[in-house]
Amino acid sequence: MRGHETRSYWEEKGLALLWLGFLSGPAAWALNQLIGYALVKPTCAAGRATALVTLSGIAFLIATTGGWISWTCLTKLGHAQPKGGDVEDRSQMLAISGIALNALLGILILTAAVSQFLLSPCE
Repeated sequence: MRGHETRSYWEEKGLALLWLGFLSGPAAWALNQLIGYALVKPTCAAGRATALVTLSGIAFLIATTGGWISWTCLTKLGHAQPKGGDVEDRSQMLAISGIALNALLGILILTAAVSQFLLSPCE
């Protein structure tokens, strides 16, 4: 009979937080694109772009939250080695990648939102 194996934080709850932080930016960008596309005709009929701007703001907030989650995970991994191969080292790489990905997609969401201020929803 095997004894009870203890799992590290980065193999359970920490891993879920890392993946949440990493995937929130792509999910926010995809939802912004999909829901924004569906809202174009109703927004054009209303003549105001408030729904699209609100959607972009929410998507940016989700991406920023994902970056913050990745950042907090990175601060908890201060002892990890960049060239190591254990769980903490791989978790550090995922946290850094999550920060970079969320920053990139946050900028992409903001760039797409600028056009909503410059153009009417019907253009």
